[in-house]
Formats: sequence, structure tokens, C-alpha cells
Amino acid sequence: MKKLLITSSLIFAIAASAASAKDNLYVGLNGIMSDSKADIDGVLKLNKKSLGLGANVGYKLTTNGLIVAPEAFFDYLNNKKILPVSDEGDNFKIKNKFNYRYGARLNIGYEINNQFSVVANYGLAAVDYEISTYDDVETFVKKRGSKISSIYGLGAGYNLNENITLKLNANLQNFDYKIEESKVKNKIMTYSAGVAYNF
Repeated sequence: MKKLLITSSLIFAIAASAASAKDNLYVGLNGIMSDSKADIDGVLKLNKKSLGLGANVGYKLTTNGLIVAPEAFFDYLNNKKILPVSDEGDNFKIKNKFNYRYGARLNIGYEINNQFSVVANYGLAAVDYEISTYDDVETFVKKRGSKISSIYGLGAGYNLNENITLKLNANLQNFDYKIEESKVKNKIMTYSAGVAYNF
């Protein structure tokens, strides 16, 4: 009974000390798990999961529970897939790589109480990509570039206090590009967990 009372008191103290995050400038750091899927002419598919890091800076405003937070971000995706291919006796490899992306998005959500909030976001991101075909001797085709497309998703936050917020986010980005006569359709799904400091 004594242990139960002590545990209950601790939980109550933590809950009581939590406060809404400040309406102000914030910066954040997060770990990222990216799940990329590339489809080349509907024939070849290159799928890869990898881990990366991200950073963001934004400004949060709250009115009657409604959250509006424009944000700029940078994600180091570190996502690379190499696929061995055999075509009529010719053996080669295709490498598809997403190095990083950066962009801006608008978060709009609702502060459920002093601790919890949920948001939806929409924005634009430029992805740095690289694709090549090669064998042990030479590289046949190589293309590197940057593609801008929309990014959107959902997120949630938990305020430890008015300065520290724990965040979870899931975002989806789709984009296409051409390499010679082939069309490459790409989809990048990212899941992130991190912390933000509210000034």
C-alpha cells in the first residue's frame, strides 16, 4: 500500500509539473527511419529501409488550443539500395540512393491538454537523389539531381515541461524522374522520433 501511494504521488507530481510548450521559436533533433520504394518502368523495384538523422527549426503559435507552426527542416536520409540484375547474359547492378532532403512545411493541430498535442502537416521538400547502372569494370549510366515535391504527414507531441517537447512524426513524399528512356517512380515514407527545445 505504501509503495502504491509513493508511485501515485510521483505520477501526480510529474503530471502537475508538465505545462504547455511555449509559443515561441523552437529547434529540434530527431532520429529517422526511412522506407524508400523505387519502381523503374514497372519492371524493376528497389526497396530499402535505413536510419538517418534530422533537424528542424520553427515557430509555434497557439490560440484556444489550435496550433499553427511553420517549420524548416533538413533530413539526412542515408538511404541506398543496390540491386543485382541479369539481362540476357549481361550481369550488372543498379544503385538507387537518396542522400538528404530539405524543405519547409506547415504544422496545424490541436493541443488536447497541457501535455499532449496532435498535428497534420503539408509542405515542399527537395530530395537529393542518385541512380546508376554499373558492373565491375565501368559505369554505364549515372544521374544525380534534386527533385522538389510535396510532403505531408501526421505528428504528435508530449510536453515534459514548457521548454522540452518529445515528438513523433510520419511523413510521405512521392516524386518521379527520368533517366534516359526509363521513368523512375519513387516513394519515401519516414518515421521520426525526437525532441524539441522551446525558447
